[in-house]
Amino acid sequence: MTDTRTFPAPWSLAGYGYIVLFKARPGWLLENGFIDDEMRERFIPSIGAAMLVNYQESTAGPYGELLFIPGKFRFPEGARYSISKIYVSTLESVLSGRKNWGIPKELADFSFALREDRTEQIKVTLDGQTIADCQLKSGRFGLPVTTSILPKKLTTVAQLKDDRVLYTSPRARSRLKLAELKNAKFNSALFPDLNQVKTLGTFKAENMTMQFPETHSTLGTTK
Repeated sequence: MTDTRTFPAPWSLAGYGYIVLFKARPGWLLENGFIDDEMRERFIPSIGAAMLVNYQESTAGPYGELLFIPGKFRFPEGARYSISKIYVSTLESVLSGRKNWGIPKELADFSFALREDRTEQIKVTLDGQTIADCQLKSGRFGLPVTTSILPKKLTTVAQLKDDRVLYTSPRARSRLKLAELKNAKFNSALFPDLNQVKTLGTFKAENMTMQFPETHSTLGTTK
């Protein structure tokens, strides 16, 4: 019987989001970055990213998303980024993300509150506990960007699932603005505390469209 709560790849999505690029001590990331035991020896210290996204449209319906990428990891096809912690606001996204791409999505509640001064308050909670509570303020001017100009190895995400590595190369277009993360609070038991990392840049991706294709995979998880 087909599970009506899952939506197969490919997906098309539209909305906006915030990207925080950071650098952190490898020891801190191994301790606080929710890196699974099987992934720890694969870790390559590098620039990481956190994202807060409001997908206003998607193949599986609208949903919010909070994710953490500690950096790169060693895989059979080379060094690739991998998501170690991620929350979304709908069960459809949780189940589909795990099935389609091996992304370890968890369910949480999201609220997005826009203000007149280009500031947005975003709160993510789980059973009444705060996961993240952030203010993000964006600049006035932006530039069009696309992932199509980047090498695939920079835009490919790899996730372990069972005895395979699943590789996904999403494509995205948006208008990118400088932004600022302000008054941010994180529950370090549920998500890495971004106050403990060195922020390299924060950006708002407006008018974002994204395509999440089917994966390709390699058998075995040999590094």
